[in-house]
Order: sequence, then structure tokens, then C-alpha cells
Amino acid sequence: MKKLLLFGAALLSSAMLFAANVTLIKDGKAKSVIVIENENVSTRKAGEELQQMMEQRTGAKVQVISAKDKIPAGMIPIYLGLSERTKKLGVDEKKIKYDGYFFKATPEYVVTISSKVKVLLVAGTMLY
Repeated sequence: MKKLLLFGAALLSSAMLFAANVTLIKDGKAKSVIVIENENVSTRKAGEELQQMMEQRTGAKVQVISAKDKIPAGMIPIYLGLSERTKKLGVDEKKIKYDGYFFKATPEYVVTISSKVKVLLVAGTMLY
């Protein structure tokens, strides 16, 4: 796929470095779920790639669910994609430039949104 959404935009490392109170994985077990906010191919692919990268780096497999699914108790949602919910959580799509992204991590949730680009940035590494 040539065009991917920049959802992975250093999610794992950013959550660990800049939001110390966010625990996505602990002791090799997932404490979070990836929530696909809009069902399109790019968002679904980004969610699956994020899941794979998190598993490769930590050994924990983070579940990928749809926006309509209930978030399991005790799990921190990682919202991927633009939706009414992510707008309520602070996303202003007009401020996201062509190659930009929005990232917000709190102890209750993580939101990451981006515009379409040709490169997926994950943990500071460009993957083509």
C-alpha cells in the first residue's frame, strides 16, 4: 500500500516517553485496545500494523476492535481515525495539515489521527 494514514506516529514511544501515566502494556499483557473509529481500508490497515508492531516490541497482542464495539473493562482505548468521538476528545481536523497528525495521550485514552501520506512513521522510523 502506497498511502497509509500516519496513525502509528510514534504512538508506542510517545506514550511511554511523554505520557508516563499511560500504561498500554504491562508485564507483557495488553492494558489497551486499538479502536478503529472509521471503517476504511487505510485505518484498518494502520490498526493492524500498530497491533503487530506493539506485539513485536512487547510480546503482548493488543486487540483491534471497531468503534461500535464495547471497550473491555479496564482497557485504555487507542482511538485511530476521525469520528465524532475523537472530535469531542479534541481533534480539530482543519488544523491537521497534509502531512500532519494529531496525538493526545491521557491516563484514560489515546487519540491519534493523521492525513494521508506515503510513509508510516512508527517509533521514529520511516517504513516504506
